[in-house]
Amino acid sequence: KFVFTYSHWFVYIFQSIFSYHFIFTLTQQQSNCSVGTTRITVKAAATSKYNAGSKTITIVVKPRQQVIKSLTSTAKGRITVTHSADYTGSGFQISYTTKSDFSSSKKVMVNSRTNTVKNISGLKSGQRYYVKVRAFKYAGNSTYFGAFSEKKSVIVK
Repeated sequence: KFVFTYSHWFVYIFQSIFSYHFIFTLTQQQSNCSVGTTRITVKAAATSKYNAGSKTITIVVKPRQQVIKSLTSTAKGRITVTHSADYTGSGFQISYTTKSDFSSSKKVMVNSRTNTVKNISGLKSGQRYYVKVRAFKYAGNSTYFGAFSEKKSVIVK
């Protein structure tokens, strides 16, 4: 099983997949392993019992999951969302709705990696709103989204 954590810039290969009889090397075919797509080649040397072989895999690296630090209703018809920072991304996407299953949610894109506070206005007073946030990164012609945070709710003043 391959596990890739871009925040530490390492690739870990668990030996449970490869027999300890194999001698293998790992080559990374792209020097930048940040958010985006990267290719990794694993080469196994020949032994007395096994032939040499290699396998190239493509890994899609996504931004890390965000955490909502606070969600408050600061004024009538407005909420303030404060979330964790991800300086490797391009920005954040905030999803909010009155339904807990997010079936008809509205989304707000924040194109700043350093702005971790967002005010959302025009909401119905006395209504419960559910909010979740995720980081995104523009890489080439693609946009890579991380996992959404746990949802939180607040009743709007």
